[in-house]
Amino acid sequence: MSQFNIGVTGQPYRSVQAGSGEKGQRIKKSDDVMEAWQKAAEEKFSKLMNVVRELIQQQGGLAEGKLTVHVDVRLELEKDLGDQGYWGAEKTSERILAFAKNLAGDDSSKIELLKNATIMGFEAAEKMLGGLPDVSRRTYELVMQGFKSWAEDMDVTI
Repeated sequence: MSQFNIGVTGQPYRSVQAGSGEKGQRIKKSDDVMEAWQKAAEEKFSKLMNVVRELIQQQGGLAEGKLTVHVDVRLELEKDLGDQGYWGAEKTSERILAFAKNLAGDDSSKIELLKNATIMGFEAAEKMLGGLPDVSRRTYELVMQGFKSWAEDMDVTI
């Protein structure tokens, strides 16, 4: 008896018992499914790493004053980099963690993978910037605390 399933790509495929396939019917092997899952996990890992790197680069450029701006704009940037500002450590760490949680969905086994992707994103930004400004180091601390709390809430050891 065959049954329709939804594959990693969201496309339905028919799984059947060995030897029971109809002529021309595509039979999905478990190795193919595992390979697709691995590819999807790698894509999510890469996306998170890139998002973290880009956010930290933007945050770092603003914090280090690498932008030449009008005094009014400079005051707005300083406000945005403040503790409660959009580019401040707290708000940026919230966005990074929200993105990671969205990628993980209901799969708590992805927490460590996403934490590692985040670390790699910070390391890539640090390398590109030649170091991290204080606001980015504080963001990193808050993100790591967030991953720890998330893992504890999900009863996962990371």
